[in-house]
Amino acid sequence: MLILGGTQEARELKDQLGDDAILALARTTIFGGPDGLRRYVQRNSIRTIVDATHPFATRISAHAQLAGVPVIRLERPGFQAQPGDDWTYVDHLAQAPIPDDARVFLTTGHHEIEALAHHPAHFLVRALTPPPVLPPSHELLLAKGPFSLENELELVRTRRLTHLVTKDSGGPDAKLRAAKINAIPVILLRRPGIASPVVHSSEEVLVLLSN
Repeated sequence: MLILGGTQEARELKDQLGDDAILALARTTIFGGPDGLRRYVQRNSIRTIVDATHPFATRISAHAQLAGVPVIRLERPGFQAQPGDDWTYVDHLAQAPIPDDARVFLTTGHHEIEALAHHPAHFLVRALTPPPVLPPSHELLLAKGPFSLENELELVRTRRLTHLVTKDSGGPDAKLRAAKINAIPVILLRRPGIASPVVHSSEEVLVLLSN
């Protein structure tokens, strides 16, 4: 079995399967496109791929679909709204209902940021690396999580943020908690559709494999 991705779910599955699985980290394993992944699968006699990459890592997920073996999609559940949450879901960043006078905490990384190239709002853009395009009014904050609730509350306070725009990545998330504490509206990018069977735990993967 080949496990794609460096998520916590991928590492847990690798620990359970041991030598019966190969864990390929997205940042360190280069297959060479869909043809390269297909050759890798054939050369290593891979019978099943578990795609445990980030929910928005669409390119490698698409390549897995072309590898010629069954694919199981393993991903954590999306965020779950609770009473009092002010959330709006959109499919694309261009659809985000951001007021022109907003002060936005933008944590979608490079994903579709071109859609905001001419937006008049002010954006605090947090990313791992500098995006290719930035809104006219912005502050760029290069940082890697996880981030504490105290950190997120401090950003909201000192930057006078009025909106949060982020991806529906799932898992514990301090910035969503900070948004709720400060009654800040949240705009969430929906996850892209996945053609493979989707499960949410390594145990579910093992059940599918045993059938």
